[in-house]
Amino acid sequence: IDKIVFSTDSNTYASIAKKYGINVPELRPKKYSTDYVTDLKLFKYELMKSIKEGFEPDIYVNLRPTSPIRTHLEIDKCIEHIINNNNIDSVRSVHKNNFVVQKTWFIKRNILHNTINHNSKFEEWNLPRQKLKPSYMQNGSIDIGRVKNILKNRSMTGKKIKPFIQNHFCDIDNLASLKSTEKFAKKSKILEKYL
Repeated sequence: IDKIVFSTDSNTYASIAKKYGINVPELRPKKYSTDYVTDLKLFKYELMKSIKEGFEPDIYVNLRPTSPIRTHLEIDKCIEHIINNNNIDSVRSVHKNNFVVQKTWFIKRNILHNTINHNSKFEEWNLPRQKLKPSYMQNGSIDIGRVKNILKNRSMTGKKIKPFIQNHFCDIDNLASLKSTEKFAKKSKILEKYL
């Protein structure tokens, strides 16, 4: 990793980052700081700023602070996957779902619509779960991709996304999830040597 961009609209978080030696030249504008701003808009903004300053990366590494359970070894492995394989557009960390996704539904106009197969003649939702393929959910821990996807194809991931399967999942959205993540980190064999 040649450059670290700490993107925040918070003076408090910026000062914490600076305390650890991370350069935070300016705060993120409010229009890129709402709950509804996509990663694509934010990354395009940060990349264009970086390019104007004379640094144009080939690959980005997105490490969200809300999914902090990861090691440098996992990050390195994901970077190696994309560097060593020109056929993939991105690498995304996922974990196995503890539910059967074929049995999940949307409600539209008070009618159930299967999330996977709207009109399946096989009616997978009625099959025993043991007969259905496992599914995986992105967990926000590590996302790595090619910058050209963002700038040219208007996509964070591109079409060929390699999974990096993790056996853990922590997403910090509130105080309760922060406490459960801290508890997990203290018990984690993954992080044991880092604590």
